[in-house]
Amino acid sequence: MARRLVPESVVADAQAQIADAVKAALAQQRISVMANLHAHGIVAAATVDKASLWHPATWRAAVDKHVAPVAAAVALTIVNAARQAVPAHMTWGAAVSAPAMAARITDSVDRAGGRIATAIATASAAADEVEQHVSDLLDSAIGWVADIAGRIAGSAAAEATVSLADHINNLGYGPITQVWNSAFAQTSREDHMDADGQEVSAGEPFLIGDEELMYPGDPSGSDENTINCLCWLTVNGVGDDVPAAQDIGDEEQVVEE
Repeated sequence: MARRLVPESVVADAQAQIADAVKAALAQQRISVMANLHAHGIVAAATVDKASLWHPATWRAAVDKHVAPVAAAVALTIVNAARQAVPAHMTWGAAVSAPAMAARITDSVDRAGGRIATAIATASAAADEVEQHVSDLLDSAIGWVADIAGRIAGSAAAEATVSLADHINNLGYGPITQVWNSAFAQTSREDHMDADGQEVSAGEPFLIGDEELMYPGDPSGSDENTINCLCWLTVNGVGDDVPAAQDIGDEEQVVEE
């Protein structure tokens, strides 16, 4: 029976926590952007250097302060939820790193700042009153947070699922397979909806359109195929009737460590 290793409620809670953290980072960045505007002493669009409004280093500092701690907690929760979905002996030695996942979450939010910076630079160029227009854009950027948070949290849960499924399969508890599930949301891509129900062996990629992805939001995929993806994975072969723990030799333990 297909099942989610990371419950939907855990992903939803992670989305909310990341969203709140990004909102706090944006609030801090707003202070920097407005200070940069006022430092020019001007509000006319034609005379403002748009690149000077958004400082990437300041954004990264805000992300490190507000998002990084939340990412660390969320990643640990997601990994633990995935591990708890199967018996402990099946996750022994699994290489699912919460710190590495937390770093990817934080870096993803940092890169998302570039999208906001570009929007501010592009849209404010046509505005008569730059300060008000930039302020409005920063307000609207909060609406993007839900998309960013949803993609990051869902991708982290899918990453944990793929890592554990492959590990369990390699231990000989298989065959384990993974199933792609489309959200069928208004923003869902046609290729992602076409992939709904696609099943592959653990450790094998999905064919999404003309691109191979290991899981929804796979960072190795193109932006067109991964950004804001709300799809998720289920796993076959890891049910309630799992086999009992088996003795593992010393040689295997060394390999797993």
